[in-house]
Amino acid sequence: MEKIRWTCPECGKKFSVPQEKAGGRTGCTRCGTEGVVHCAPESAAAQKSGRVSMVLATIIGLLGIITLPGSFRYCYRVGTGHAISRTYDSENLAWDNMSPAERAPYLARWQAEGVKFAILMTFGQHVPVVVLVLVAVGLISKATTMAFKRVLRIAFLGIAAGGVIFLSMGIHLREGTPVPESMGLAFTFYFGLSAVLWAVIGIGVAVRMYVFHETAKVGTALPRNK
Repeated sequence: MEKIRWTCPECGKKFSVPQEKAGGRTGCTRCGTEGVVHCAPESAAAQKSGRVSMVLATIIGLLGIITLPGSFRYCYRVGTGHAISRTYDSENLAWDNMSPAERAPYLARWQAEGVKFAILMTFGQHVPVVVLVLVAVGLISKATTMAFKRVLRIAFLGIAAGGVIFLSMGIHLREGTPVPESMGLAFTFYFGLSAVLWAVIGIGVAVRMYVFHETAKVGTALPRNK
């Protein structure tokens, strides 16, 4: 008797069930959840979805790693430039007339400000944005279990909240914006990003479900082996 694979939609446990149950219902021996047993083509489609998601996640992760040094250097230059500008405006420095010993404390302070700003912006924008896109890929994938998707949803909120905090600190450091206002700007950025990503997730899930339902219809129409 041929077997087909069935995965519990609640806990993710995998079973082998008789092919005659395709299109019917079965229960999970671990958590008791009942679900529809889809035909083999959907299992193949789920595996294909998992492979596609893995490829996308790998590409996104590599791009995030590759662009990280350039992003850090850019933020360092921006932070250093703003620190220099603030110092010139507040202290009216006669830089050309200063000795190397007199310049040294300013250079050290500007470099420290640049590094601090680059770190805040890295953890306020670059890293959270990359990770949130990876989470979105996981939420769309058919290969992701329902239990793990709940974890991903919680992680999405936590990552976005952390991004808001670091980004608001970076905005405050760069422009001297009051903390309530900088927090509002950071929240607006992540609210917009989250809205876009959840729209993409919704569209991706809708397309995925349509394709899988069509595949299931084709599979259940095929003659079954006795």
